[in-house]
Amino acid sequence: MASTSTTRLSDDLAGSLRFVELAEDAIPGRDSRICTWLLFMERTEHFVGRRRRLPSHDGPGRSAGTNEARLADWLTYQRRRHDRRELCLYERKRLESLPGFRWSPGLEDWDARLEEYDTFLRTFRRKPRIRSANPSERSLADWIARQHARDRAGRLSDDQTHALTYLENRARMGPPEHRPRLQP
Repeated sequence: MASTSTTRLSDDLAGSLRFVELAEDAIPGRDSRICTWLLFMERTEHFVGRRRRLPSHDGPGRSAGTNEARLADWLTYQRRRHDRRELCLYERKRLESLPGFRWSPGLEDWDARLEEYDTFLRTFRRKPRIRSANPSERSLADWIARQHARDRAGRLSDDQTHALTYLENRARMGPPEHRPRLQP
């Protein structure tokens, strides 16, 4: 006698299959949350296709209430849902297919600026100056000042605080050949 085995799909896979089914059938009203998600995703893809960039709140002529602002808000909400592990595989993969999309754009930008700060400290062996004639040095000095203010307000992560402190302590000690030797 042959036994019949029933395979139970994971919630993630089942959710992904519901998305695919609705996307293929395009039947509005079956699951309004999924239809709304698909509608916003299509609008976002169309925006990216036309403008060659993701929707954003930053930049001239971009104000709250515009189509672009609504799409930027929607992307922010999807990132929060991702952090709470509420997105199924289909949603994650579809968002990741958007050119330039990142799950943590602020953190990645922060890391890039920290690396820029590290390069500056290594190259010039001093902190960037806010009154420099060089606009990129002024920008970096301003960014560092804002990070210190965020740190005082408790708005940097422990890792960010540690990384910033490490670079500044290393810069204070000077190049490796001028650092005091540690005694065993």
